[in-house]
Amino acid sequence: FPNGDLIPKNRLKMKFNERVDHAQNPLARLILDLMEQKKSNLCVALDVPTWEEAVRILHEVGDYVVVVKTHFDTFPDWSPARGEQLNELAKKYRFIIVEDRKFGDIGNVIKSQVRAVFGWAQGVTMHTICGEGSLDGVRMAIKEMNDPPFERGVFLVSELSCAENLISTQYTKKTTELAVQFSQVVTGLVAQSPLLIKEPGFVQLTPGVSSKPGGDNLGQTYVTPSDAVLLKGGDLIVVGRAITQSSDPKDAARKMRNELWNAYVERVSDGLTTTVERHLDQV
Repeated sequence: FPNGDLIPKNRLKMKFNERVDHAQNPLARLILDLMEQKKSNLCVALDVPTWEEAVRILHEVGDYVVVVKTHFDTFPDWSPARGEQLNELAKKYRFIIVEDRKFGDIGNVIKSQVRAVFGWAQGVTMHTICGEGSLDGVRMAIKEMNDPPFERGVFLVSELSCAENLISTQYTKKTTELAVQFSQVVTGLVAQSPLLIKEPGFVQLTPGVSSKPGGDNLGQTYVTPSDAVLLKGGDLIVVGRAITQSSDPKDAARKMRNELWNAYVERVSDGLTTTVERHLDQV
């Protein structure tokens, strides 16, 4: 700019390893670095009925994923021992655990909730319906854990992939503002739009992805892997049933990883006008 300030870089055109130093949250730095190391931007949603099936799938897909997203309460026999086993698998295959809890409560409650989850997971999703106080609770919980290098963080739900959800434009805007305000504890945003996240240090977590566009009979909608990256601006892409319900989860994860990574490479390639950039030019 004429005043001497640096022109901000476009998050969508920056490589993950170029964005690491822009991240204020240690978990965001870890994820951005790990995506580049593993050449993967795949997050698998581990929504399966039994723990035995979950473990089997993780052994098959672990090499291809960066993040495993869980709903621990869907396992009828969940226990602290399960959390320990999950962490052992995470170390073996080098992936991050994010519990998709979508917390949404006052700060004092959130503080206790995230501390419990952070005992076995590095990240957790949460709503911002209770405002700043809930994020103050997260900040206090991480501080009190006193566990350097503090690689814990939250993904704020700013948009959803399900049809007819009740999140408004105003809510999305305020959630994005809170992410910036609490950037030391916010890893990124759950989002469906390339225009929300301008800060390259945040990770956009984009769900609702399958090999074919469409939806299910309970309101979930799907886009293709390439559209999730090139049109929606996703960094870390959540894929569930297309992998976990496949007859060959390992091969499905490998193919999905390759398709997502190729889309990312296309997005950051110099001299290439991506679908996102064409979209931005029209805004």
